[in-house]
Amino acid sequence: MKALVLAAGCSRRMGQQKQLLVWQGKTLLQHCIDKLNEAGFEVLTVLGSNAAKISPDVMNSKIVVNENWAEGMGHSLAYGIKKFNAEVSAVLITQPDQLALNSSDFLLLKSHALRWPKKIICSYFHRITQDENNGFSTRKIMGVPAIFPAEYFSELMKLNKNSGARKMIQQALDEAEKDSADQKVAAIPLQNASININTPEDWRNWQQSQQIDFSSEDLLLSKMKQKET
Repeated sequence: MKALVLAAGCSRRMGQQKQLLVWQGKTLLQHCIDKLNEAGFEVLTVLGSNAAKISPDVMNSKIVVNENWAEGMGHSLAYGIKKFNAEVSAVLITQPDQLALNSSDFLLLKSHALRWPKKIICSYFHRITQDENNGFSTRKIMGVPAIFPAEYFSELMKLNKNSGARKMIQQALDEAEKDSADQKVAAIPLQNASININTPEDWRNWQQSQQIDFSSEDLLLSKMKQKET
């Protein structure tokens, strides 16, 4: 099965290319690729912003560069889907900032895709929020990683700007509400998908949650990879 890694953005909220952040001796992007490889996926990575800096560190993945990456994640998703040939039956879509995901998570989604080859297999997690009155509420968040059968490729190719895979999942869910006999989405609980490294605070929280000091070697590697070549 194929996997598409969306790594074209400029990481504006992080203030540096988060694809090049180093954790335990590897970049976030390489962690993602390696876990997909371990789960038996052939990987295609879409780069964009600073592709020339990022690509030399990428191993075990084909690379394509979306020169129009600034048009949004949806555009990069569509660009990547167009690179698969007609023989591809399904593609898993993911992104490197979900650092907590592991090969077992990807294998779980893959097993459900093999069981229900015509359905979108998406992940979901529960997010707990606290309101101003110190009350708590739980919200179900569905999105990537997700596996899309080939019959959805034509619609994925039409995506643009910031409308990504989640929009397609929601459309399929809306259609299923109209016809309860036609369930097009299987949502799989994947709490590891709740971790997104988007900001410096996210990065610090991740390090603290692992109870491992950010090693001087990793810090040095991160700084080296961020420098202009």
